[in-house]
Amino acid sequence: MVTADAAIGEVQAALQSWAKAWSKRDMAAYAAAYLPTFKGSYPSHADWLKARRAVIEPRKRIDVDISDIKVAVKGDSADVNFLQQYESDGRKARSRKSVELQKVQGKWLIREESGR
Repeated sequence: MVTADAAIGEVQAALQSWAKAWSKRDMAAYAAAYLPTFKGSYPSHADWLKARRAVIEPRKRIDVDISDIKVAVKGDSADVNFLQQYESDGRKARSRKSVELQKVQGKWLIREESGR
């Protein structure tokens, strides 16, 4: 049985891996951080992934830093709130984000996300 502290650590590690994959523009690792059913505001996962590729792949540099991470775990679900600093090719953004993760076969995957 995983303790609450261990589950929070797993969720934080999954989130840091997602940010690192995004920063490296590693589309395979980035996409693997999401449930295969994730579609954001797009009609399908494939459409969402195509749109993300179009935004991420052309960038020469991306830096995503996350901080002030707050995690609430309930069984195999987790709600996470954090501050995201994004910088790429002359664009900077700072926002609060919320994500919901689901533990599937031992991995924490993003089920939903929203930014403010």
